[in-house]
Amino acid sequence: MLPCPFINIKIGNVKAQSLKEIVDYGFRIKYFGEYSPVCLAAQNRRFREKYLQGSTSMFTPEEADKVFSSEDFTN
Repeated sequence: MLPCPFINIKIGNVKAQSLKEIVDYGFRIKYFGEYSPVCLAAQNRRFREKYLQGSTSMFTPEEADKVFSSEDFTN
């Protein structure tokens, strides 16, 4: 499951986890748990440069735990 079609980072798999588990995990990621008045993929250059580099696509998304570090999660 992708948080957005333009952010190719996978936060879960509905075949292996409940939707609640996936949503709870996604909201623990600082960027996804807080409201953003701008599109992260289009307008947040820092987010793009730090997290969206590489050759991933919506067909081959990167796992969130490989993209984000422990500092990117809330407690």
